[in-house]
Amino acid sequence: KEVKVPLARASSEIDMKKMGSMVFWFKYPGQGRIYVEDIKLKNDPEVTKIQEYNTPQAKKDLKHTRALWVWKIDPVSSLKQREELFQLCQRTNITVLYLFFPEFTTAPEPEYFKALSEYLKESHRLGIKTEALTGNPVWSLKENHHLMLNWMRFFLDYNKDKPGDERLDGVSLDVEPYLTAEWEKDRDRIKTEYIDLLRKGRELVNSYGQSFRVGVAIPFFYDKEDDGKFERAILEHVDYLALMDYYDTVKDISDRARLHVKLANETNKKVV
Repeated sequence: KEVKVPLARASSEIDMKKMGSMVFWFKYPGQGRIYVEDIKLKNDPEVTKIQEYNTPQAKKDLKHTRALWVWKIDPVSSLKQREELFQLCQRTNITVLYLFFPEFTTAPEPEYFKALSEYLKESHRLGIKTEALTGNPVWSLKENHHLMLNWMRFFLDYNKDKPGDERLDGVSLDVEPYLTAEWEKDRDRIKTEYIDLLRKGRELVNSYGQSFRVGVAIPFFYDKEDDGKFERAILEHVDYLALMDYYDTVKDISDRARLHVKLANETNKKVV
């Protein structure tokens, strides 16, 4: 049986000139055999046509910013991944990227800073803002607050001596306290410590005097925590909420977003 696998979709991660092996990976236990008689890689006009037809695209909407979480690629270090990401943004009119950066335990090499400056200069030339994205549930705990603050400080220090088009535009925090073991046992304390973390983050950003946004990812059920008081407290310290409203229909998405938008409007903040 012929199987068509559109490898072009992963072209930035696979060098087709250096294919050294093929691995069959099974997620679930069981028994069986695989017989491999022949493998042939070829260009297929039909697959190419299907991919072109299914290419994501969206019209420009001046009222509504389109944003994207970017977790698993590195457009800073990889020029190929950078090119593909920017092409996607231009086709779909995405103008804000929440781009994953790891927790830096030591400062990267000078070459990385140079690549970051070049990436940001190009993204701003295309009208795309970039905010650093990462998060860890245990950052919510008081004893770990310094880990997030050190991570934020890295980007604020990087920005200090850079021209505007080479600066990072902010941070997008995916810190989810409800994923800690302590959430069920001591929820009030965890919520208090989480709000304190966001307060410290805002104070750190303010101390640098930069134009630097702070956003935070939240689940849709936060509006039920303390009748919305918990979310109002979050909004005091951030510029926007990135609502994890993972549904497939307009009605479902809108219904779960409505109260969050109302809360944000009360404080003149935004919900993505």
